[in-house]
Amino acid sequence: MRQHRHLNRRQPPSWMRCALVSEPVAARLSREHNDANVIALGARLVEVDTAKACVQAFLTTDFARGRHVLRVEKLGAPLALRR
Repeated sequence: MRQHRHLNRRQPPSWMRCALVSEPVAARLSREHNDANVIALGARLVEVDTAKACVQAFLTTDFARGRHVLRVEKLGAPLALRR
């Protein structure tokens, strides 16, 4: 029997912070507040023009730092230390 890897059961790399967005405001805030570096868009749920606006907002927004740094550091910590 062949073994299959189930990627959704594994912890993602600590450097990966993905945001599921459906509007430009969510894309901007995911970068600004969570320092997201990957964006996910639902092909059946998001119109092409909206998706383009989301990508534009995501790519042109910088991480705000400040009060958000501690949260981002927690996201990169092992699961046992996130509490």
